[in-house]
Amino acid sequence: MTTDEFIEIGMRNSYRIMSGESTLDDILEEYSKQSGSTEDFNDPIFFIEPDEICDDEDIDVMIKFYEEKEEYEKCSILLKFKKDYYEGI
Repeated sequence: MTTDEFIEIGMRNSYRIMSGESTLDDILEEYSKQSGSTEDFNDPIFFIEPDEICDDEDIDVMIKFYEEKEEYEKCSILLKFKKDYYEGI
């Protein structure tokens, strides 16, 4: 797996949890269904670990990542998450 693929998977998994698209259990279940030899199995990758408190900079990095991919709806969802997250603290 290349560094870019690693980053992409981590960003997408973190986004799925932050956006409410998936739960941690959903992602873990997907990874548990991997086929192939045990050498081919991958553990779930996250940019922001699900049990960690994220900070402004982490969310900004994710927004920049999705801006570069021109996935603006994801940027909007992350901006809303950021606003709601920090209002709740």
